[in-house]
Amino acid sequence: VSVSAFPEKLIQSYVSCCTLAGLDVQGFDTEPRATLRSLALNDEVCLVIDISAHSTSMFVVSGRVAQFSSTIIFEDIKNVSLLQEEIKKVITYWNTHEEGRDIKKIYVIGQLAQTENLVSSLESFLKIPVVLGDVWAGLSNEDRIPPIEFNQALDYGVAIGLAIKE
Repeated sequence: VSVSAFPEKLIQSYVSCCTLAGLDVQGFDTEPRATLRSLALNDEVCLVIDISAHSTSMFVVSGRVAQFSSTIIFEDIKNVSLLQEEIKKVITYWNTHEEGRDIKKIYVIGQLAQTENLVSSLESFLKIPVVLGDVWAGLSNEDRIPPIEFNQALDYGVAIGLAIKE
């Protein structure tokens, strides 16, 4: 069972904005659930890191469900050591509270995922395999993939996941 709760006032403000824009609201979803749909991960325990220009979201995933999430404001991707330390805190927290279910792999997506040497420096520091996530993996028909470069698509994991029906 997965439960997400938000204040009714917040949801009503989103519905009002969408309605004013001429959109028909079908529903809302959380960033982790949408992202995980786009990545179509297997049952392994892993960490998904979504690095944008102003924040970094991290989701520990087990059984294809986000079990723990953390978001940090991170405005200087060039300071990779700060990012490494924040990731290490999440991994240490998870691994010490979930014995026997250690994080085995890290998937990196987002606008800044392909920052020079980021994946290799994370892998070297954390001693866990780190790969760029395939945000198109959740699609069932490859013909539906729009003509967009892989590195550009990394920034659209949430949007792609929202477009995939469960």
